Amino acid sequence: MLKIKKNKIVFDPLSSKREKETIEEKDLPRFLTEEVEIGEGVTFGRIFDLIILHKDLFNVIFDSGCLHGHKIEMYIGEYDKEVEKSTEITYIECYWGTDYWNFSGEKEMCLYSSFHGIKEGYTDANMGDGKPFDCPMGLTSHINGLKDLPFKINNDVSFNEIKNGKFKIKLEGKHKMTLFEIIKGILFELSFYGTPENCDDFFQKMNDTVERINNGEEDLYEMKKNKKGKIKFEKIKKKKK
Repeated sequence: MLKIKKNKIVFDPLSSKREKETIEEKDLPRFLTEEVEIGEGVTFGRIFDLIILHKDLFNVIFDSGCLHGHKIEMYIGEYDKEVEKSTEITYIECYWGTDYWNFSGEKEMCLYSSFHGIKEGYTDANMGDGKPFDCPMGLTSHINGLKDLPFKINNDVSFNEIKNGKFKIKLEGKHKMTLFEIIKGILFELSFYGTPENCDDFFQKMNDTVERINNGEEDLYEMKKNKKGKIKFEKIKKKKK
């Protein structure tokens, strides 16, 4: 077990035959397969500083699979800039993303580490009973606006199936993350839309699309399944103003 704290990193072998030891940050790559525990007060910036420290090695390890062919260096310039802190997100979280498919009797499950923000006490009258809940938030802010946010790990795992328009839990439990899985989840999510500039362009297009939908300028389609099980898309009729 690797315990990352604000000012040090402790390796706990969880064995009575070995003692805990404080490790040097330069030796961090030796512990990529160790499960991780995050200490109180650890920020996302603390974790990303460790990634930057080993950027040359991590660029090789996580190149095409997680960084989508980009390099960690593309974040360092904006990471050092002073900007307003994100107010939409309460804390940053690494969590387990899951997919469950059951097509024509062929069942498949997929488990992968991912990375998002959480807004505590979010309220939406259109969801559930309208009571406050902790809501997952997409990371639309630049990385320099996230570094002072608390960083946490969510070890909960839940495989869900959509049945009759509702989520049905197929399997749930807990699974601890290794250091490798945490770094993989962070780098994959941050580079998903390419460079920071690509990300800005993408979200601007998304906002423009949402605006056109709200103005009734875009057609919307609903996915439906007929009696033979065939998928088709039907245009949603626009509400008259």
